[in-house]
Amino acid sequence: MVTWERPAADLVVGTFAGHEIDFLRTETMAMQDVWCDRLRQAPTAFPFGSTVQCMATLSPPEDVWLLLHLHAFIGSDEPEWVWCWHELDLWEMLGKSSAVLLELLPETGDGQLEIRTIWQLNAVITTLKARGVVLAWFAENLDDPQMRQHHGELNQWMLATLDELVRVSSEPEPLPQ
Repeated sequence: MVTWERPAADLVVGTFAGHEIDFLRTETMAMQDVWCDRLRQAPTAFPFGSTVQCMATLSPPEDVWLLLHLHAFIGSDEPEWVWCWHELDLWEMLGKSSAVLLELLPETGDGQLEIRTIWQLNAVITTLKARGVVLAWFAENLDDPQMRQHHGELNQWMLATLDELVRVSSEPEPLPQ
């Protein structure tokens, strides 16, 4: 289990077991690949006049991971055009957030993740939430009961890790900018 501490006003430290670091690194890199592929393949340029253009998608993605993130971060009750308008911004934000998490994670073995700014904290929370969205879906929708249970346990771990990070990082006061 991950433990979070706040040894200084400008520092939150998470201590991870090696298998937890490996899991986060592997899963975060897999998510990055999905987001980056969509960013490369989906945009369409919409010209505004002769020099300005806006990038958006023409239709929502078919990939389950991407749809789950659109539901979680933009809202499942939003019409398709809202998803298409905001989708690329979401993938860019999730890609940047996950890059921060990967940069902060120790390379191998047991280790500590050190968060020093509110920006790093937001990136870590966003990335963990994104992975939790997928784990929760797998825990409910896989055919194999053992795999559903496994993903459910991973999701509970992710939620507990997130809850503790938010609790520790907000006491006694939020991290500095």
